[in-house]
Amino acid sequence: MSFQKRFSINVWAAVIGDRFLGPHIFQGSLNGVMYLDFLQHNLPQILDEIDPVHRQDIIYQQDGAPPHFTNNVRDWLTANYPTWIGQGGPVPWPARSPDLNP
Repeated sequence: MSFQKRFSINVWAAVIGDRFLGPHIFQGSLNGVMYLDFLQHNLPQILDEIDPVHRQDIIYQQDGAPPHFTNNVRDWLTANYPTWIGQGGPVPWPARSPDLNP
């Protein structure tokens, strides 16, 4: 008899300077529509904790999860964070770089 069950969870969090923001837990399987909704509606509220002077210097970086590089998500990121880093983004970045600093 086995009591182990497979599960997955999608969590968004950020580190900005000495601040940890989040976590934001997504319900269900994350897709591009859900992620775009998060970017448009939840992210601005989360970033309200950051001083506007520092907020303008944010470089948004994400991994290569499929919901992160749908056309709508990339278009939104490019319009709101022109120097975002990720698959299909405007800033080239090594896929397996351990360094999170541009």
